[in-house]
Amino acid sequence: MQVRKRRLEITLQKLRPVPFRSAKLEQYGTPASVAADALWEMSASGDIAGMKVMDLGCGNGILAIGAKLLGAGETVGIDVDKKAIETAQENASALSVDVEFKVADVSEVSGKFDTVIQNPPFGAQTKHADRAFVKKAIEIAPRVYSFHNDGDSRLPGEAGQLPRSQNTARQKV
Repeated sequence: MQVRKRRLEITLQKLRPVPFRSAKLEQYGTPASVAADALWEMSASGDIAGMKVMDLGCGNGILAIGAKLLGAGETVGIDVDKKAIETAQENASALSVDVEFKVADVSEVSGKFDTVIQNPPFGAQTKHADRAFVKKAIEIAPRVYSFHNDGDSRLPGEAGQLPRSQNTARQKV
């Protein structure tokens, strides 16, 4: 299916958010505009279409669903929160998108994937909470796209801070 970037963003904006987000789990939604931009770049780099994709800590499924809309092959999303998985399944069903969503801890994930996409906890509630995600991502895929807080409280464009678009890096491992 050929999807234009703007259409992808509009479609992702329609997804239901996870109800009752947990501060302890650092559940925060990925904005549709950010998801669409990132997924579009991943796709342009050849890391989505036809690839086996894993979304670690999938929340409402926005990254996994977006990857599937851009032509990903087998696509799986995992999250420890049962309500998040139920929401992700409902979102995928509403769009008639075939994504497998599972309730699981990141440590339980096994198998090999072509690409991992993730927006893990930043570690604000539990220090280094993102490390298990990064470690697992590198273990299961040669291509990893991960959103992280850079730890800098300055806004993009302030003295010494790179514009946000330059803070995002693509890493092949």
